[in-house]
Amino acid sequence: MTRVILVELLFFLLPFAAFGAYLVIARSRLDALMAREDVRAIFRALDGEGEEVRIVGGALRNALMGLAPGDVDFATTARPEVVRSRARRAGLKAIPTGEEHGTHTVIARGTPFEVTTLREDVETDGRHAVVAW
Repeated sequence: MTRVILVELLFFLLPFAAFGAYLVIARSRLDALMAREDVRAIFRALDGEGEEVRIVGGALRNALMGLAPGDVDFATTARPEVVRSRARRAGLKAIPTGEEHGTHTVIARGTPFEVTTLREDVETDGRHAVVAW
């Protein structure tokens, strides 16, 4: 009887142990991503003065899955003109690659990053949208 209970307890706890290991791997990948000097340059340039910047998309998904991040994309609360201004002030190159969507390619240490302003679709026909920052 005791052996059965121990086996059942093991099968109950095993997923939690695996999840704990998963969190350690994911955390180490996120830490490695945040330690990159090019990524840190984006945060230094855009995060602060009332604005936030976040890593989004596939890089975040991959890091959480314990995989290599690939391309790193950012979302920010800063309006497109603020992104451009702050990037240039920090010595980074900002190229408006999708300005109607609030997207700039910001080059830090030779690496291009897409930085998109968070927006709200105020009106849409299903294909095109009028956006508000």
